[in-house]
Amino acid sequence: MPDFHTTVEQQIREVIADLLNYSVETVDQEAGLSDLSGLDSLTLYKILDKIEAKFDISLDESELYEAGSLSDMTQLVADALTDRSPEAGETPAPQQHATTADSDPDERQ
Repeated sequence: MPDFHTTVEQQIREVIADLLNYSVETVDQEAGLSDLSGLDSLTLYKILDKIEAKFDISLDESELYEAGSLSDMTQLVADALTDRSPEAGETPAPQQHATTADSDPDERQ
């Protein structure tokens, strides 16, 4: 069974390959993203959009533009996924306190 990082990388590779009409195997992990023929700023934005939707995360556009390779992009996504997981120290949102209507007998119906 592939590890977490490998799974994330493969899914990102599939997104890139799909948008650039490449075979998945031709998207090299260490090759520079700028070396990919057909990769312009609009396509990079589409990649960002698809990755955010696929992983249900939000990425900083500037970080994605600075990612020089698939490996860098994979690390950004892996970090975003780790940051949002409860195991990474995320605390749940506080529960709502009782409203006046809940605590005041005259306000109850």
